[in-house]
Amino acid sequence: MNPLIAACLGALTGAGIWVIVAALWPWRPALADEIAVLAPAARIAAPGPALSGKISTLIPRTGFPSEKTLADLACLDEDVSWFWRVLFRHTIVAAAVGLIAGLGFTALDEGGPAAAMLFSLVAAALAVPVTVADLRQRAENERRDYQRALTVLLDQIAVGLSGGAGIDTALTEALESGTGAQFDRIREAIGHAELVRQSPWEAIGLLGEEIGSADYRQLAASLALAGSEGARIKAALIARSKTMRTKRRAQEKADQAARTERMSLPVVATAICVLLFVTVPASMVMLTGT
Repeated sequence: MNPLIAACLGALTGAGIWVIVAALWPWRPALADEIAVLAPAARIAAPGPALSGKISTLIPRTGFPSEKTLADLACLDEDVSWFWRVLFRHTIVAAAVGLIAGLGFTALDEGGPAAAMLFSLVAAALAVPVTVADLRQRAENERRDYQRALTVLLDQIAVGLSGGAGIDTALTEALESGTGAQFDRIREAIGHAELVRQSPWEAIGLLGEEIGSADYRQLAASLALAGSEGARIKAALIARSKTMRTKRRAQEKADQAARTERMSLPVVATAICVLLFVTVPASMVMLTGT
């Protein structure tokens, strides 16, 4: 191999390793950005995360991230700049890995520099859908946690109402008994609603619009139809609590069945491999006679 080409390939390999290390290094966000995320008014007033700068003009033109991706970001309580940072990091890592793989093939005289660049570009292109799919899966898991939190909240409210407490008292006690990031966000939304003189159910509906959860929106809609009478709201809350409890049990049974099916796949794959390991040599002996 030409020494100049070898030197260039070595420099590119070192640059790829440096890019991987730099991309995997923990990203320290700016303090101003973290403080801005804590402002509840900006998140509750708008259904999606706030956009600023060139990103706000880029998204309508390209359509990326999509509305679904924006809803997933809002569910995870992250903004668009965080998404672009993660996507850039994953793309750089994938491109560097592809470049190193391509250079490995080049060193084995299996291809040229063009093949190495092609490997890098393909890996970088594949990083985009993989990142979006991972974000969507994380958002779906987070929505399930929000659904569980709302189910627990309604159960606690129903217990308080059955004990003779008023709706406001039962809601306050239920909010105080809940722990976790989901309850913190519900408390934050309801606290902001009290400041702007909104109904707590309207705040829950706005939170459902923000995180993309149909259960929160349906709860707000059913309580809006119940009106302002205490007895009707009490009946609607108890009925909604029973409905969500039944729905949660059905989802848990479905998840358990899905996990059981996934556990059987490795066993089936192992059995197939053992069968091939036994039958293929015997078949070769029968066909070739050796």
